[in-house]
Amino acid sequence: MQDAESGATTRHGARCISIPTALGMGHKIAVAPIAKGADVLKYGAPIGFAARDIAIGEHVHLHNVTSRYTVIEDMEAGQR
Repeated sequence: MQDAESGATTRHGARCISIPTALGMGHKIAVAPIAKGADVLKYGAPIGFAARDIAIGEHVHLHNVTSRYTVIEDMEAGQR
């Protein structure tokens, strides 16, 4: 996504999504509600799971997503 000011809107298919906070280019927003514990998908691939409920249009980042990469790093650390 490109830079977005607080209150900006974007389209996802037929849905118009309001963005409540300013975001820089490349940051992700939820295009559908994500329940706590559910997979967070980026281009259809799971990148983590929701640490709490995430509303449509909300910034999706480290403050509300637990990364799946941590498990891989922990596994690799045990192999050294």
